[in-house]
Amino acid sequence: MERAIEGQPLVIQGTGKAVRTYQYAADMARWLLICLVHGTKGSSYNVGSDEPVTILELARTVGRLAGNVEVRVEGRAAESLAGAFYIPDTQRAQSELGLRNSVGLEDGVQRMLQWRRSKAATSLTSHE
Repeated sequence: MERAIEGQPLVIQGTGKAVRTYQYAADMARWLLICLVHGTKGSSYNVGSDEPVTILELARTVGRLAGNVEVRVEGRAAESLAGAFYIPDTQRAQSELGLRNSVGLEDGVQRMLQWRRSKAATSLTSHE
């Protein structure tokens, strides 16, 4: 996010093909609270999103929303602990607790960019 806000290219060290999911922080906080308060004692619930996105798709989304920031893929395969494909199974949380994410990836990135830019503007005015 910082590089995108500064207009610097987003550089992916790997191939960009790894698949992950992303959950907006407010959704995560709500999910955790509901799991703690209403979850079945002794049960475990995966918290997150079930909508896959590649690292390259994520970088392109951030780059586009930040003002058409360049995205570069270095193309080196990078080993990670979670592997190339990691999506949590959130079915239990959805079916037992009725949990759904209210903020999608693009909206979440947009909100994060706006928040970060407002923090930067506030920081600049407080130092003047």
